[in-house]
Amino acid sequence: QTNIVDANNNKFIKAQVVSKAGSYLVHKRWGRVGSVGQMKTDGPFAAPEPAVKEFLKYFKSKSK
Repeated sequence: QTNIVDANNNKFIKAQVVSKAGSYLVHKRWGRVGSVGQMKTDGPFAAPEPAVKEFLKYFKSKSK
């Protein structure tokens, strides 16, 4: 999100599904541009479908 009119509102969100050692993780990172930000990892999931479902839920909540 970038808002040039009101300063101090530049934010980023990154989310991805990661396959690691036979399990699946949903890695999320967010914060202000220029900072490290915060992160959270959900899982592990035994199959890709629940991980993708969690990813889509998060993506839709941030894409309004």
